Amino acid sequence: MCLHLKKKSYRMTAKRNIVVYKIIRPVGNYYETPYQYIKIEIPSCLETKLEKPKMGPTYGIGDLIIEKGFHSCKFVKDLIQLSREYDWVKECILVKCIIPKGAQYYIGFDDSKRVSYASDKLNYIEILNINLK
Repeated sequence: MCLHLKKKSYRMTAKRNIVVYKIIRPVGNYYETPYQYIKIEIPSCLETKLEKPKMGPTYGIGDLIIEKGFHSCKFVKDLIQLSREYDWVKECILVKCIIPKGAQYYIGFDDSKRVSYASDKLNYIEILNINLK
């Protein structure tokens, strides 16, 4: 999954906590992210390197993409819609997360043009009781 950026996007620093949402997959007695297979505990605070934008394939969204970083979605309704588009998402759960104050992030769009983020820090806060099936 890539974050697509508009041509004049730039790295920002969160001036406050930003509430975002993410899907994760239950695997036995733990959870993992569906694309990078990172093991997740709830609650937890994770950090990673946020890559610089690079040229990517153009989908009519923008020419720059970010592949590495914690990807999350601005609106929970968009992840519910994603579960209607892809059967594998129905096996996932929704999690409320926070990009914490001081974290570095980009805002852009996912492959389906949903408002999304890529950040260097992400706090997994709570599992949401929303059925994706």
